[in-house]
Amino acid sequence: LSASPKNRPGSALVYSGGDTPPPQEEQEQTTPQLKNMIAICSDGGSNEELEEPPPRSERKRSPASASSSPPSSVLLPNGKRRRMRFTDVEKDAIRQGVYKFGVGRWSKIKSEYSMELRNRTNVNIKDCYRTMMNKGEV
Repeated sequence: LSASPKNRPGSALVYSGGDTPPPQEEQEQTTPQLKNMIAICSDGGSNEELEEPPPRSERKRSPASASSSPPSSVLLPNGKRRRMRFTDVEKDAIRQGVYKFGVGRWSKIKSEYSMELRNRTNVNIKDCYRTMMNKGEV
């Protein structure tokens, strides 16, 4: 057997042996994930414009009275909000959470102490801990 391809009139190249096959033309491979991304990204040739979200004044808001717990801020008559101070119970929950999970695990702390910290976001909890550190309360 020879290691070179044989050329025959009217037929494709035939490989007849050797260690490595001859290089084939590279074909563009499209994976299912790539096909999905192309389908999502392409607009299908339509010239429709995307709808813009409604202005902030027209967006639906959940009623403040829907929650049974006190809010983390109070709406004043002049339209401004006044922030509520962290209670001793909330601060104790943050201290215990940092001891148990460590600094920076704010979402775990919030989920573990969900009753005490129900009106606070992860960022609120982080800021409170930072303030307690600066004041030497930790």
